[in-house]
Order: sequence, then structure tokens, then C-alpha cells
Amino acid sequence: MAITLLLVAILLMYINGPSEYKLLSVSLIVISILCIKDSIFESKLGCFLCHLGNISYSTYLVHIVVLSFLVNYVGKNPSPVQEVFTLIIYVFGVYLFSTVSYKKLEVGKLNIYLRNSLYRFIKV
Repeated sequence: MAITLLLVAILLMYINGPSEYKLLSVSLIVISILCIKDSIFESKLGCFLCHLGNISYSTYLVHIVVLSFLVNYVGKNPSPVQEVFTLIIYVFGVYLFSTVSYKKLEVGKLNIYLRNSLYRFIKV
């Protein structure tokens, strides 16, 4: 059933263009993923997707810092080859800094310390 829904969604987008039946196509894709979610999230890909979900807030916070650094380093008008390498460095840099930020700030000892300090401050 999931494969059928996915194929219908892809055919709708291919035949009519993505904007014609966008809501229906996206809905069918979401329903098909929900049908097979257990098998997806038990695999290595599923674990990686869950990890990306966990670090998403850190990604939101650090992506602009990494982007600013790369724009300052590469410049505003890079060559096509520089653009490809910059994109690769950007993706890996955001992933790396997001993972570190998540482990150190969101679930690490610093988070526990700050949370406990805030609770003590509120109780006083």
C-alpha cells in the first residue's frame, strides 16, 4: 500500500508538475512514510534521521554562524568549483557543530548546571 501511494504521488508530480497537486502529493508521501515508519526507524538510516531531528534546534542556531564564516572566507562571488567545495564544507560543518552543540549544550553537563541554577534562582 505504501509503495502504491508513493508511486501515485510521484506520478502526480511528474505528470502535472509539482505545483498542480502539491498538497495531494505531499499528503500521499507522508501517508506512505507513516505506513512503513517502523521498518524505516529501526534501520541505520532511521537512527540517522532521528539524530538529525534531535540536533535540529542546534542546527537552527549554528547554521548562520558557519555560513557567515564561509562567506567571509570564500567571498561573495566564488567560482563554481569553490561553490561545490563550500557547500560540502557547509553541510559537514553545520552537522559537526550542531552535534557538538547538542551534546554539550542541550543534553550535556552545562545544560544540567544551568537548569539547576535556574531552579534555585526561582525557588529563592
